[in-house]
Amino acid sequence: MFVECTSLTQAPELPATTLAEDCYYGMFSKCSCLKQAPQLPAPTLAKACYECMFEGCKSLTQAPELPATKLEACCYWGMFGGCINLTRAPDLPATILAEDCYYGMFWKCKSLTQAPELPATKLEACCYRDMFGGCINLTRAPDLPATILANRCYSGMFQSCTNLTQAPQLNAMTLDCFCCEEMFDGCSNLTQAPELPATTLAQGCYFRMFRECTSLTHAPELPATKLERACYECMFEGCKSLTHAPELPATKMAKECYLEMFYGCSSLKQAPQLPAAKLADKCYAWMFQRCSSLTHAPALPAKKLYTRCYAWMFQECVSLTQAPELPATTLAVECYWGMFRECTGLVQIPTLPATTLAMDCYKEMFEGCTGLDG
Repeated sequence: MFVECTSLTQAPELPATTLAEDCYYGMFSKCSCLKQAPQLPAPTLAKACYECMFEGCKSLTQAPELPATKLEACCYWGMFGGCINLTRAPDLPATILAEDCYYGMFWKCKSLTQAPELPATKLEACCYRDMFGGCINLTRAPDLPATILANRCYSGMFQSCTNLTQAPQLNAMTLDCFCCEEMFDGCSNLTQAPELPATTLAQGCYFRMFRECTSLTHAPELPATKLERACYECMFEGCKSLTHAPELPATKMAKECYLEMFYGCSSLKQAPQLPAAKLADKCYAWMFQRCSSLTHAPALPAKKLYTRCYAWMFQECVSLTQAPELPATTLAVECYWGMFRECTGLVQIPTLPATTLAMDCYKEMFEGCTGLDG
């Protein structure tokens, strides 16, 4: 209705207490001079009722009260996205959530320093997705009491919150697909990760969870013994201050489970033990690439390999001087592709006893290993 009315400074009253689907969708979107929002007294919501309502209202400093305790799908989606001068979020008393309900609600609210309490214990798909993404001045995260998670429920929740120093406790024992993906991605001042007690994982559950958390020095314990596809993929990618890796007790791999897990962790000196004898496609691919301080590689006991299982695993690990033994006798397509590529400190190659080869199995395995010359 008032989309891009850039001279609008005051909004009309909105007295309705019964809402309809999409009723206020984008109503004041990009009204960059709007300084005060109208009261929103409705206790009962409707699907997408407030979606993007104040998106891009750069002059808005205070949000209206939101009294509803039962939410509907997409009801607050992007409601205050890009409100760069919003300093305080409204209380959010809802205990009954809905799919996408808070998705991107405060996206890039750069002046927001404190998050509201989030009392709900039962989550829904994407409920908190990107909720505080880009809130660069947020210093403290709200408590997250839920013990059972939902699909992408925390996905990107605090992404790029560069002043966040402490993460909330995550007590959940029941995970769901991509539930914590990119949750703290880019939180460059986060120094301590929360405990992750779950022993049963889900596909992509921790994907990029702490990516580019450049102040993180210690990883949380990871007690899970049953893995799922891409469960730890890129989990600590770019954590340049990480010096200690967690133990990884699982003995049976899943596809892409550790793919790029410690990629670019340039301070990591010691790799965790990898006891698995049963591998899977791309399970260790790129796992320690660019870990330039890594001096010792873990033992790799598997005798049967899978497609790209070790591909680029230690690429650019320039401090690595000795390769692990590789006892596998049955190889797979591209299984060792680039495994030690550009490991310039490597002075000795392992024995390669395999009798059953596969296409490109040794492709570029030692390319750029200048320490092997002669």
